[in-house]
Amino acid sequence: MAKSDFRVVMIEPEYEINMGYVARIMDNFGLSELYLVNPKVPVGFKARMFAKHARWILERARIVGNWGEGMKGCDVIVGTTAKTQRSIPLVKAVERLGGIEGKIAIVLGRDGTGLTVNEQEKCHVLATIPANKKNSSLNISHALAIVLYELTKMKMKKKFRNSGRKVEGEQVETLMKLIEESVSILKNEKKGFRDPKKVSLCMRKVFSRAVLDEVENGAFIIFFKRVLEKIDGK
Repeated sequence: MAKSDFRVVMIEPEYEINMGYVARIMDNFGLSELYLVNPKVPVGFKARMFAKHARWILERARIVGNWGEGMKGCDVIVGTTAKTQRSIPLVKAVERLGGIEGKIAIVLGRDGTGLTVNEQEKCHVLATIPANKKNSSLNISHALAIVLYELTKMKMKKKFRNSGRKVEGEQVETLMKLIEESVSILKNEKKGFRDPKKVSLCMRKVFSRAVLDEVENGAFIIFFKRVLEKIDGK
């Protein structure tokens, strides 16, 4: 996930308990910016009680009167809905957000009726969470937890992939030659490979997709060198 700034926008929240849970989940995932669009109930004792240690998010929440004020300053609007006519699965929606820089609004619809058709059309991305067709509507706080989990998972995956220096072509070829040599030697065994070239090609594809960094590539080079040493010793 590219570096982004998230805002959670609740549309006309009807229950304090959900406001509290939303704040708590935001704190769990490191978010702090909450907008309440035309709330139907005040941010009272019950909301603060269910927010637990995230009461500070409720205290800083911006209360605005309409959709436009809630989305002001946001570059991308992501809506959540149980209806699947215009929406895409959440995993695909998160993939679309992977390269975006800027402010992203995560919009939670009304507790009872969700987002209107007009509001859905204003969203740049409309995501749905696959669920039981007979009861596909999730509580908004539960939906937010799943959305933020997928976004965090994407972010961590990107971070992991970028954690080390990627290997250069020459280093990759060193590993590939060792693999091909191992396969070539083993083909002469009694239970060797029928088609060593095919095996080598498959392994090349696997390691190419893995996008190894220098440490990982080096570890595999050492491993296959040890394998070859054992074979030669035998």
